[in-house]
Amino acid sequence: MKANDMVLATPEALVGIATELKLHPYDLDLLEAAYTEAPLMDLMTNPEQFDLILAFAEVGSEDHDLRDMAGDINRLLWRIPEDQKMYIGSGVLNLRTFSVNPGVVIFPDPDALSEFIGVEQP
Repeated sequence: MKANDMVLATPEALVGIATELKLHPYDLDLLEAAYTEAPLMDLMTNPEQFDLILAFAEVGSEDHDLRDMAGDINRLLWRIPEDQKMYIGSGVLNLRTFSVNPGVVIFPDPDALSEFIGVEQP
């Protein structure tokens, strides 16, 4: 797992994982660091508490009632500069149905995220 390479240098590393990814327990067992699963918006509210954040690269929905929400989430993710992200795959995470192999984005410097997403640091 690519995230392991990034956290092994810090034994006390804490990884924030977006619950929307619905990672399989087997995959979570491969992560060699402590982690917390929470909705992406919760992770983005306090990004400074994590050493890195794993999230989905893009969301979508065929349901009319979820399209606006998907667009809002994507616009938030797109505000973060490319040099603050590392991508694994490129599939779209569907908000209504289970997604197979959605694209994953790693934010290796969560402290820097608040300046791009409009979250106030305490």
